[in-house]
Amino acid sequence: MKQTLQDKSVLIVGATGGLGSAAAQAFSSAGTRLTLAGRDAEKLRQLRQQFSASVCQVDIANPESVEALKHSTPRVDIVVNLTGADVRKPFDAHSIEEIQRLIAVNLAGSIYLTGAFLPLMKAQQSGIILHVGGFADGRLAFPFYSVDAATRAGLSAFIESMNRELRLEKSPVRLIYFSPSPADTEAERPFHGIWREMGMQVEPPSKVADKLLRAVTIRRERYLMGGMVADIFARLNAAFPRLADFLMMNQYGKILQKYFGG
Repeated sequence: MKQTLQDKSVLIVGATGGLGSAAAQAFSSAGTRLTLAGRDAEKLRQLRQQFSASVCQVDIANPESVEALKHSTPRVDIVVNLTGADVRKPFDAHSIEEIQRLIAVNLAGSIYLTGAFLPLMKAQQSGIILHVGGFADGRLAFPFYSVDAATRAGLSAFIESMNRELRLEKSPVRLIYFSPSPADTEAERPFHGIWREMGMQVEPPSKVADKLLRAVTIRRERYLMGGMVADIFARLNAAFPRLADFLMMNQYGKILQKYFGG
């Protein structure tokens, strides 16, 4: 069901990250009322001036911080979660701190955020919570991304489970899993050569933001950038992982090993 976003209240969490200002611009142009949240106070100040938006500091890995964010935003129609952490190296090179951070941000933090805002949306009988995830449907497990891939797969399963639960409750609220293409952000720029060698398109943040907007507008529960090809390969990987290895993943693995294998 397509909806208009005019005058909707939108909370963008992780607004100070690489896609933050592009997403804020896309939703602002759609006529929404913005609240921008993130960890970087200076960037929030700049975004507040740029978009005349409300701002709030938050650490998504801290449930008390997420709860405080909820109380500072009394009505929210759409939550867009742009937060994320990743570690790209062999599993045995991961530190305990890195593992804990990946789980806290990518999985637990997304669950905290959903738990904070879902009851409000149920009460108002409307709402969308979009989480940005990993490769394809979240279950495409590249080597050297082991813990990152595990957290993204967990998030994908959480969203799938929650939407089934919401349908059983006959609630109109929905969660969306959004998989972006690699973007031309400061954090991702050092890895552009890898993506290009793998045959993947690096997109400007504005294009990713436009797709984010579309995912929310059409209320698609799983939105994968890359179109039908990404969706078909995700389904093939889920049903026939050995065939997926033969067709593509073994080749990808060799490229990633060259960069991250030590």
